Amino acid sequence: MKKFKSYKFIMTLLLSVIVLLQVLNHTLNLSVNVENVFDIASAFIGVLVVLGIVVKKDDSKIESIDDLTKYVNDQNTEDQKEDENLKEDNKKE
Repeated sequence: MKKFKSYKFIMTLLLSVIVLLQVLNHTLNLSVNVENVFDIASAFIGVLVVLGIVVKKDDSKIESIDDLTKYVNDQNTEDQKEDENLKEDNKKE
């Protein structure tokens, strides 16, 4: 349950939904405005952060879909580095 309260998880999920909407728009010729979906979801997530339901550990600002993509990629890179460090530490022991 802790994972669902993570800002990183919520933003990664949001990015996945946006990619899905873009594919559906293109494939099925839908007229969903993906940027409006992003704005509404970001505002809702902001409310969850203020209420303390979702925990945000950094001060990053995400104002566009490009910012969201960069944030998720940066977080994944950090996670990969941490995993590599843990593997190296385990080999030393």
